[in-house]
Amino acid sequence: MSGPGYAGDGGQQPARQGPAGWLIGLVVVLGVILVGLLVYIFVFADDDVDSAEPTQPPATTQPADEQDAADDAAEDDGEAADETGSAEAPEEETTGGDEAADSGVADLQAPPNSTDEGGILVDGVVPSADVPHVIIYQDYSCPPCKFRHDDFAPVLAELVEEGEITVEYRTAHFLDARDGATGGSIRAAVAAATADTVGRFADYQAAIYENQGSDYPPALLRDEIPQELGIEGDDLAAFQQAYDEGTYLDFAFVAHETFLNSGANSTPTYVVNDMRLLFGDTDTNEVFIENTPESFLDAVTKAFAGEDDRTHEPLAG
Repeated sequence: MSGPGYAGDGGQQPARQGPAGWLIGLVVVLGVILVGLLVYIFVFADDDVDSAEPTQPPATTQPADEQDAADDAAEDDGEAADETGSAEAPEEETTGGDEAADSGVADLQAPPNSTDEGGILVDGVVPSADVPHVIIYQDYSCPPCKFRHDDFAPVLAELVEEGEITVEYRTAHFLDARDGATGGSIRAAVAAATADTVGRFADYQAAIYENQGSDYPPALLRDEIPQELGIEGDDLAAFQQAYDEGTYLDFAFVAHETFLNSGANSTPTYVVNDMRLLFGDTDTNEVFIENTPESFLDAVTKAFAGEDDRTHEPLAG
């Protein structure tokens, strides 16, 4: 007979598992879970970070004031016209042609109806002390210059023919944005000066403005406009040779530098006796000078005589 504390059949009593064993098992399970979490965090989370694309460094920046100044300069270079109805010239002078400008046209090849300041006289009529002389600063890429030319060129031509005024065009090229001799404005300026050698400055200039927006490619200036105007024979050969050789490139730089040093600051600017003509009030849209011979001559005469009037102001003012 088996007594208490003995196994039957002569075997040993099996070991008994108390509450402490369950606690140990639970701790082991929890430990395994914790290790798994740590492995996931360090392995998979690192992989996510390593696979992310690095943030690109910012582009070089300027201080706010310098950036604003740079933006303003860029707007001035590319700006065709501002709210006053004129194209603003940059304060800095365009590179190129400095030596030509310093010497004037005396040592250069110049068109037959040119002035020492790089201008071209309408119909070749030379200024005199007793007749008002109108100086026009323009840029062939300037839209307001085209509008003003279209409105007033016939008026100017009539007054010149009648001996009431003389007129001189000085053509700048600041809207080429400092491209030197490669931009459309200076190509057109050189071509117009070249047309003066065959007596066709006025109608060639009108054709240039009719093609504004084309950037004036060489084929247009050299071939298409002359053909349109009926320039042919010896005149065409002379025109194309002078254009191909850039005969009046330095002359165009003289006109440009004269403009930059004139105080005009924008195009179009019409000047009489160091007075800037004011064609109207851009705030009220009131017109001061009509595109009629009578209205224009009245404004010119008052500026020439130094009379106070709303149609002009000092150029340097």
